[in-house]
Amino acid sequence: MTVTAVLVWVLRLFGALYLVGGVWMARQMWFWVRMGDTIDAFYAAAESIQAETEGRAPGPVEKDDIGRSWWLLIGAVLTALCGLAMLLGHRLAPLLLSLLIAQQLLYFIRQRRRELRAVTADAKAEERPSETTVNGFHGALVMAVLAGWLGWQGALWG
Repeated sequence: MTVTAVLVWVLRLFGALYLVGGVWMARQMWFWVRMGDTIDAFYAAAESIQAETEGRAPGPVEKDDIGRSWWLLIGAVLTALCGLAMLLGHRLAPLLLSLLIAQQLLYFIRQRRRELRAVTADAKAEERPSETTVNGFHGALVMAVLAGWLGWQGALWG
C-alpha cells in the first residue's frame, strides 16, 4: 500500500468524524434556532415574576443571538458535507473544506467585532469563539491541505 493510499484512508477516517460531528451539530443548532424565541419568552416571564416579587419594574432581558445560531447551523451543515466528500474520497473535498475555512474566518471576524463592541468583561468573553471552534479551524486547515495534496496527486475520484 502506498503512502498516498494510506493518506486517502486517513482523509476518509477524518471524513467520517466530520460527517458525524456535522450532523450532530446541525441537529443541536436546528433545535436552538427553533427554540430561541421560546427561550427568550421564558427568560422575559421569569424576569417579570422576579421584578414583581421584588416590587420593581422588569429590567431588560438579553435576547439570544439568533444570527450566531444560524451561522453555526450553516457551518455544521457545511462540515457534514465536507465529511461526506472526505469519506467518499471525492475531489470536491478540497473545495468544500476551503468553503468551510472561509465560513469560519468570517465567523471569527463577526465575533471579534461583537467582542470589541461589548461593554463588560463577561460580555466580551461570551462573544469570543470557543477553544473548540478554534481547534476545529486548525483541523480544517490541515484537512484542506491534505485533501488538496491528494487531489493534486490524482488520488481523489469524481
